[in-house]
Order: sequence, then structure tokens, then C-alpha cells
Amino acid sequence: MKKLRIVISWLLTVALLLSMCVTVAFAADSATLVTTIPEDGKLSQGGTFTLSVTVPVVADAFDNATVDLKFDNTILKVTALNMPTTIGGKDTTTTEVDEANDAGAFGVTWAGSSGITMTEPLVIKATFKVLETASVGLKSDLITIETYEFELDGTGLNLPNFNTRSVSLTITTPHVHQWATEWTSDGNHHWHECTAEGCTLTAGTANSEKGGYEEHDWTAANCTTAKTCSICGKTEGSALGHDWADATCTAPKTCKRTGCTATDGSPLGHDWDTTVWTIGDDQHWHKCNRTGCTVINAAANHIPDRTAATEGAPIKCTECGKVLTPALGHVHTSHLTSVAAQAPTCTAPGNAAYWKCSCDKLFSDDTATTETTLAAVTKAALGHDHSGPWVTADANEHWKVCAREGCNEQLDKAVHTPSAWVNVGDGYHHQTCTVCERELTHEVCTFGQPLKYNATSHWEECTKCGNKQNEAAHEFLPDSDKCTGCDYTKSSTITIITPTQPGDSKPAEGNPSTGAVSGSVGYIAIGLAVVGALCLGAKKLTKKHED
Repeated sequence: MKKLRIVISWLLTVALLLSMCVTVAFAADSATLVTTIPEDGKLSQGGTFTLSVTVPVVADAFDNATVDLKFDNTILKVTALNMPTTIGGKDTTTTEVDEANDAGAFGVTWAGSSGITMTEPLVIKATFKVLETASVGLKSDLITIETYEFELDGTGLNLPNFNTRSVSLTITTPHVHQWATEWTSDGNHHWHECTAEGCTLTAGTANSEKGGYEEHDWTAANCTTAKTCSICGKTEGSALGHDWADATCTAPKTCKRTGCTATDGSPLGHDWDTTVWTIGDDQHWHKCNRTGCTVINAAANHIPDRTAATEGAPIKCTECGKVLTPALGHVHTSHLTSVAAQAPTCTAPGNAAYWKCSCDKLFSDDTATTETTLAAVTKAALGHDHSGPWVTADANEHWKVCAREGCNEQLDKAVHTPSAWVNVGDGYHHQTCTVCERELTHEVCTFGQPLKYNATSHWEECTKCGNKQNEAAHEFLPDSDKCTGCDYTKSSTITIITPTQPGDSKPAEGNPSTGAVSGSVGYIAIGLAVVGALCLGAKKLTKKHED
């Protein structure tokens, strides 16, 4: 009995402890609902937000879990979008979310593998899209967790502490930064610190996540200001100071840096050089002696000292002495002498018309525009014209007279050259000049002795021109071989003598004087002589025989 009493006592203690544990577990292991909303804490139509329900660890194995959510649809109407669910930070299967309903109740079911044992809380996520919302912040009393339960093989687990409506609901609104108006910076960047309470972006965190974080936008240093960031105002280094340019005639000492208009002192004023004129094409003036100054003073047009330049004197300015028009120098047209054209003759050259200057230059025109040379204007002598007839008036000589008009020069003068004697008929013969054809001699033919003959006849022949007269056939006496009128005999060797011509040294062709027979006539004569001799011999023999 004592043992039973002890057991009951332990059971009561355990029951009490379990009762206390249920209450603690209920408080410690209740599901937690977290939502992520925009920074302003408000939802707008068409926007989305995510609910995360964290379910405490369940000791028993299970294969799915369901959370029932309830929205206050008088203020917020939503539709569900499926989201993956994770256990221990790892995705498992897809969460199934009921479609939107008018009552604003959604069942979010997580389906896993059969017999899962939890080693850490289960996080079930669901995303919702806002269909309609009032202009109010999202409050915790808009959404509640009505129930959540676990099943194993389709059977609900008997976990009474989880089938409760008294779960805690936490709505987490994102931290909204409140950036300071002043800048914080380092050597390269600037940013705004967050002044909102509880901000996690402390001095130890990365500045790149803070408001307005970016590189400095440097404005280069100038004469009076150091290099400065145009956004945050941070400076670096020192101002450059002025870079003064020297003062000029019209400007004081001025800073040369781009964009700086600072000046110091007064202009120097001009330093005019009044002792020397500066001379230009049309004017003269006094210049400023200061280096770099181009301003001029007392500028005026040149004043000529005469109306026209001469050969020896130019036109000059009376003030500055500039030569406005040079001296003309030697002017050919003022010193020209005309040389008339002259035709060339047979023996003397001629020339074209030209003009000669006193400087010995020659020109082909009276304006001295085109210069020429003596060789260019000279025309060569023509030489005599030998084309005229021979003059034959002189008995001893002949010549020609130059055919050019005005020239009577005798040309090619020479002694006559006599030709051979020529029979002119009527018993006369003559000689002419072989060059000019003048008749030099005209006389009666001279017929000398002995008679000339051939085999058939004999005649008288002129000793100079070979003219024949009184030609007759041979005559023979009976029993005689000799011609009664000449020296021809039938047995004679016939020599035909032809008178020689003046200047000949041998007989004429075909009339040998040496006894030689020439041509067919000689052979005929020989034949006749032989026949005659034979006949004469036969006759004598016959007569002797008769005697």
C-alpha cells in the first residue's frame, strides 16, 4: 500500500508538472506570425506582403501541417499567392494556400515527406496580394491564427496544446530610417547617418548602406577656395592663390587663372614713341613702347611730295619719308632711235625695222615692249641670181648678168669653147661655142685631093666637116683593074678615110686609115676583088692559049 501511495504521489507530481509544462509550453511554444510590409507601414491596392508562421517543434513525426489564418476583411481584402516553405532553412515542398474567399479565411497547408521529425521550428510562408485596403496602417488585430494542426498519414496528431486559438500574433514593421540632414564623410565618400532609434546601421557597419552614400564630387581648387565636394562641402588641401599677370597699358595686374577675375593696382598707361614713325602701306603712326601693346597713336595717311616719279626721283611721304612710288629708272621709250627696214641685196645683208635704245638694247616695237637682238632683225644677203641667159656679144668670151633687179654683175665669164665642125649645107660648115652656142666660124667647105673611095664609088670630101660632093661609080678601062677616076684598083685593099674632127687623134669609127677592112663592106670589096682577079687571070690564060 505504501508503494502504491508512493506511485500515486509520483503520478500526481508528474501530472502537476505536466500541467505546468502545458502552460509554459503553451506560452513558449505558441505559433508566431510575422509579416513584412512597406517601410511606411501601409498596404496599398495591388501591393504584396508575406506572412511567416513559425510553429514550435513537434516531438511526434508528421507529414503535413495546416495553419488557418483569418483576415479582417472589413479593412483588408487579399488573395493568396503560393510560396515555398522551409524547415531548418531548407526548401522542401510547395505550400498550398487556399484561394481568396469573402470571409477572409485561408488555410495554409504545408505538405512534406511522410514521417518527418522536426529538429527545429517549422516556418510556413505565404504571400498575399492586396485586393482592397483602407488607408490605415497594418495592425496586429487585422490577422489572427485560428488553428494549426499536424497530421501523420492523414490522421491528426493528438496534440491538445497546439489546437488552441490563444496563440501570440506578432506583426513586424520594417525599420524606417530617418537620415540626418548633415553629412558625414571620409576621404573618398560622404553619407547621412540614421537618427531613428534602434537603427542597426551603426558606426561599425558599412557606410555604403547609409543614406546618400556616394563618392565625393570634387570641384577643383581655385584662387580663393580649396578643393571642395559640391555635395557635402568637404574640402581638401588649400586655395591656390592668385597667379598674377603683369599690368598692361590698359589693364591692371590680373589673375591668369581660368574663371578668376581678380585684379590688383591700376593700368600702366601708354608709352608713346614720338621720335620714330611706324610706317604702313597707306599710313604712318606712333607705336607704344610697352611689350605686347598694339595700340597706335597719331595715325595719318601718307602725304606725297610730288605728283609723279621721274627716272631719277621717287614719290615720298613728306612726314615719314616712305617711298610711295619708286623712281622710274631708265625708261627705254624716252631714249629710242628708229632704224628703218632695209631689203638685203646680192652682196649686202638687210634688216627688219627696229628701235635702238641709248642703253644699246634693241626692241621690235616703239613701246619697247618686246626686246630683240641684232641677229634676230638681220636678213642675210641674197647672193647673185645665175638664172639669166648667156651674153654672147663678144667674139672671144661669154658671161651672164645677175637676174636680180638692179644688179648688173657679170657672172660665169669664160672663153668660148668651140664645137666640132658641122655641115650646114650649100657647101658650108661652121663651129659654135659648146657653152653659150654662139657661132664662132662660118666658111666654105674645103674639098682636097685625093678622092675618097670605097669598093663601088669615089667622091670629094671636105677635110674639116666630112661633107661629100661629086660622088661617082668607079670606071675601069678594058683589061685594067684600076678606076680611071681615083686610085681604087680591084685588088686594092680598100681604105675608107673619114676626115678627123677637131681634137680627134684617131680616125672615125668604121673608117680605118691603116688598111684594115671594117664591117661587111670590106668583106664584099675583098670578095669582088678576088672574083675580078680570077676572071682576069682566066682571060689571059685563054688568050695565051689561043696565041
